[in-house]
Amino acid sequence: MSTRARVGITIPEGIESIYVHFDGYPEGVGQKLLDHWTEADKVRQLIDLGDLSQLGEEIGEKHDFDTYYGSRPEAELAMCLAYGRDRGEEDVTSVKHPEDAWPDYGQEYEYLAVPDLEEVVRWQVREVSYGGQPRSDWRQLAIVARLEYLRGELRAERLSYGELAELQGLAEHISPGDVELLEAAGVPEFP
Repeated sequence: MSTRARVGITIPEGIESIYVHFDGYPEGVGQKLLDHWTEADKVRQLIDLGDLSQLGEEIGEKHDFDTYYGSRPEAELAMCLAYGRDRGEEDVTSVKHPEDAWPDYGQEYEYLAVPDLEEVVRWQVREVSYGGQPRSDWRQLAIVARLEYLRGELRAERLSYGELAELQGLAEHISPGDVELLEAAGVPEFP
Protein backbone atom coordinates (compact mmCIF):
# COMPACT_ATOMS: atom_id res chain seq x y z
CA MET A 1 0.00 0.00 0.00
CA SER A 2 1.02 3.59 -0.45
CA THR A 3 -0.04 6.93 0.93
CA ARG A 4 -0.41 9.14 -2.11
CA ALA A 5 -0.03 12.93 -2.14
CA ARG A 6 0.11 15.95 -4.40
CA VAL A 7 2.74 18.64 -3.94
CA GLY A 8 2.17 22.07 -5.41
CA ILE A 9 3.37 25.66 -5.47
CA THR A 10 1.43 28.85 -5.97
CA ILE A 11 1.76 30.45 -9.41
CA PRO A 12 0.02 33.54 -10.86
CA GLU A 13 -2.64 31.33 -12.52
CA GLY A 14 -3.34 29.34 -9.32
CA ILE A 15 -1.39 26.18 -8.44
CA GLU A 16 1.04 23.90 -10.25
CA SER A 17 1.30 20.44 -8.68
CA ILE A 18 2.70 16.94 -9.08
CA TYR A 19 1.72 13.49 -7.81
CA VAL A 20 3.84 11.59 -5.26
CA HIS A 21 3.04 7.89 -4.86
CA PHE A 22 4.80 6.78 -1.65
CA ASP A 23 4.97 8.09 1.93
CA GLY A 24 2.56 10.99 1.43
CA TYR A 25 1.72 11.38 5.14
CA PRO A 26 3.11 14.34 7.14
CA GLU A 27 5.88 12.27 8.76
CA GLY A 28 7.07 11.15 5.31
CA VAL A 29 6.68 13.58 2.42
CA GLY A 30 5.73 16.36 4.82
CA GLN A 31 8.92 16.08 6.86
CA LYS A 32 11.08 15.89 3.72
CA LEU A 33 9.44 19.05 2.42
CA LEU A 34 10.14 20.85 5.69
CA ASP A 35 13.73 19.59 5.92
CA HIS A 36 14.90 19.83 2.30
CA TRP A 37 12.52 21.87 0.14
CA THR A 38 12.46 25.36 1.66
CA GLU A 39 13.54 27.52 -1.28
CA ALA A 40 11.03 28.45 -3.97
CA ASP A 41 13.46 27.90 -6.87
CA LYS A 42 14.25 24.39 -5.66
CA VAL A 43 10.53 23.62 -5.28
CA ARG A 44 9.89 24.88 -8.82
CA GLN A 45 12.61 22.52 -10.10
CA LEU A 46 10.90 19.69 -8.22
CA ILE A 47 7.56 20.52 -9.83
CA ASP A 48 9.26 20.67 -13.25
CA LEU A 49 10.53 17.11 -12.67
CA GLY A 50 6.93 15.84 -12.84
CA ASP A 51 5.17 13.03 -11.02
CA LEU A 52 7.21 10.99 -8.54
CA SER A 53 7.22 7.52 -7.16
CA GLN A 54 9.22 8.80 -4.17
CA LEU A 55 10.18 12.25 -2.97
CA GLY A 56 13.86 12.49 -2.16
CA GLU A 57 15.99 15.00 -0.32
CA GLU A 58 17.26 16.29 -3.68
CA ILE A 59 16.25 16.11 -7.32
CA GLY A 60 19.31 14.08 -8.24
CA GLU A 61 19.99 12.62 -11.66
CA LYS A 62 18.57 9.88 -13.87
CA HIS A 63 18.91 6.44 -12.27
CA ASP A 64 17.35 2.97 -12.60
CA PHE A 65 13.70 3.14 -11.57
CA ASP A 66 13.30 -0.60 -11.10
CA THR A 67 16.21 -1.27 -8.75
CA TYR A 68 14.79 -2.54 -5.45
CA TYR A 69 14.83 0.26 -2.85
CA GLY A 70 16.91 -1.71 -0.34
CA SER A 71 19.64 -2.47 -2.91
CA ARG A 72 20.07 1.05 -4.31
CA PRO A 73 23.40 2.78 -3.80
CA GLU A 74 23.40 5.20 -0.86
CA ALA A 75 23.64 8.25 -3.16
CA GLU A 76 20.46 7.24 -5.02
CA LEU A 77 18.42 6.92 -1.82
CA ALA A 78 18.46 10.70 -1.38
CA MET A 79 17.30 11.35 -4.97
CA CYS A 80 13.74 11.75 -6.18
CA LEU A 81 12.44 8.76 -8.13
CA ALA A 82 10.59 10.26 -11.11
CA TYR A 83 8.25 8.47 -13.48
CA GLY A 84 9.30 10.53 -16.50
CA ARG A 85 13.04 10.95 -15.97
CA ASP A 86 13.79 7.54 -14.42
CA ARG A 87 11.22 5.22 -16.05
CA GLY A 88 10.58 7.06 -19.32
CA GLU A 89 6.83 7.40 -18.84
CA GLU A 90 4.89 10.06 -20.73
CA ASP A 91 2.06 12.29 -19.53
CA VAL A 92 3.53 12.61 -16.04
CA THR A 93 4.22 16.32 -16.10
CA SER A 94 2.96 18.85 -13.57
CA VAL A 95 -0.62 20.06 -13.74
CA LYS A 96 -1.73 23.71 -13.50
CA HIS A 97 -5.09 24.18 -11.80
CA PRO A 98 -7.14 26.57 -9.67
CA GLU A 99 -6.47 26.48 -5.93
CA ASP A 100 -9.94 25.03 -5.28
CA ALA A 101 -9.77 22.32 -7.98
CA TRP A 102 -6.83 19.99 -7.34
CA PRO A 103 -6.70 16.98 -9.70
CA ASP A 104 -7.88 13.74 -8.08
CA TYR A 105 -5.12 11.11 -8.20
CA GLY A 106 -6.37 9.29 -5.12
CA GLN A 107 -4.18 11.44 -2.90
CA GLU A 108 -4.73 11.48 0.85
CA TYR A 109 -2.72 14.66 1.44
CA GLU A 110 -2.08 17.84 -0.51
CA TYR A 111 0.93 20.05 0.20
CA LEU A 112 1.14 23.64 -0.94
CA ALA A 113 4.30 25.76 -1.05
CA VAL A 114 3.63 29.45 -0.55
CA PRO A 115 6.79 31.50 -1.21
CA ASP A 116 7.27 34.79 0.64
CA LEU A 117 8.97 37.90 -0.78
CA GLU A 118 12.43 36.43 -0.08
CA GLU A 119 11.44 33.22 -1.93
CA VAL A 120 11.41 31.17 1.28
CA VAL A 121 8.65 28.58 1.21
CA ARG A 122 6.00 28.21 3.88
CA TRP A 123 4.37 24.77 3.56
CA GLN A 124 0.69 24.07 4.13
CA VAL A 125 -1.06 20.70 4.22
CA ARG A 126 -4.60 19.36 4.15
CA GLU A 127 -6.14 15.91 4.23
CA VAL A 128 -8.20 14.72 1.27
CA SER A 129 -11.02 12.17 1.16
CA TYR A 130 -11.54 9.55 -1.51
CA GLY A 131 -12.82 11.40 -4.55
CA GLY A 132 -10.57 14.40 -4.01
CA GLN A 133 -12.71 16.28 -1.50
CA PRO A 134 -10.75 18.15 1.21
CA ARG A 135 -11.29 16.68 4.70
CA SER A 136 -9.60 19.58 6.47
CA ASP A 137 -8.68 23.20 5.98
CA TRP A 138 -5.14 24.15 5.04
CA ARG A 139 -2.86 23.97 8.08
CA GLN A 140 0.76 24.94 8.60
CA LEU A 141 2.82 21.83 7.87
CA ALA A 142 5.42 22.64 10.55
CA ILE A 143 2.70 22.56 13.24
CA VAL A 144 1.11 19.37 11.86
CA ALA A 145 4.52 17.66 11.76
CA ARG A 146 5.27 18.74 15.33
CA LEU A 147 1.89 17.43 16.52
CA GLU A 148 2.62 14.07 14.87
CA TYR A 149 6.01 13.96 16.59
CA LEU A 150 4.35 14.67 19.95
CA ARG A 151 1.77 11.95 19.22
CA GLY A 152 4.61 9.47 18.74
CA GLU A 153 6.21 10.51 22.02
CA LEU A 154 2.83 10.22 23.77
CA ARG A 155 2.24 6.71 22.39
CA ALA A 156 5.76 5.65 23.38
CA GLU A 157 5.03 7.01 26.88
CA ARG A 158 8.05 9.30 26.85
CA LEU A 159 6.41 12.72 26.50
CA SER A 160 8.36 15.14 28.70
CA TYR A 161 6.74 17.85 30.83
CA GLY A 162 8.10 20.45 28.42
CA GLU A 163 6.57 18.62 25.46
CA LEU A 164 3.27 18.30 27.33
CA ALA A 165 3.27 22.06 27.89
CA GLU A 166 4.06 22.53 24.18
CA LEU A 167 1.15 20.24 23.25
CA GLN A 168 -1.16 22.30 25.45
CA GLY A 169 0.03 25.44 23.68
CA LEU A 170 -0.75 23.86 20.30
CA ALA A 171 -4.26 22.75 21.33
CA GLU A 172 -5.96 25.23 18.99
CA HIS A 173 -4.20 23.56 16.03
CA ILE A 174 -5.37 20.03 16.86
CA SER A 175 -8.16 18.71 14.63
CA PRO A 176 -11.53 18.63 16.42
CA GLY A 177 -11.85 14.87 15.90
CA ASP A 178 -8.37 14.03 17.24
CA VAL A 179 -9.45 12.77 20.65
CA GLU A 180 -6.03 11.34 21.48
CA LEU A 181 -4.17 14.65 21.23
CA LEU A 182 -7.01 16.78 22.54
CA GLU A 183 -7.26 14.62 25.65
CA ALA A 184 -3.48 14.70 26.20
CA ALA A 185 -3.52 18.50 25.78
CA GLY A 186 -6.16 18.73 28.52
CA VAL A 187 -8.93 20.07 26.29
CA PRO A 188 -12.30 19.33 27.88
CA GLU A 189 -14.58 17.11 25.81
CA PHE A 190 -17.59 19.35 26.36
CA PRO A 191 -16.53 22.94 27.05
